[in-house]
Amino acid sequence: MIIISDFNWVNKINLSLDCKVKTRYRQKDIDCTIVKNGSDKAFVKIKENNFPVVPGQAAVFYKGNQVLGGGTII
Repeated sequence: MIIISDFNWVNKINLSLDCKVKTRYRQKDIDCTIVKNGSDKAFVKIKENNFPVVPGQAAVFYKGNQVLGGGTII
């Protein structure tokens, strides 16, 4: 699981959302669930990740070809 802050959403999400995430350029899409924790942080439950996740990196979320938004990994 990773935690993100400073996120921006194209469309506001409610409490949770199943989607895909990328934490690196050209990385394959990874299934995840975003769970909001108040207004300034969100938990991202990643189903499978073969790449290290480093604080300060961006996490970008997708549904199909649509960008949902992103945030900074803390």
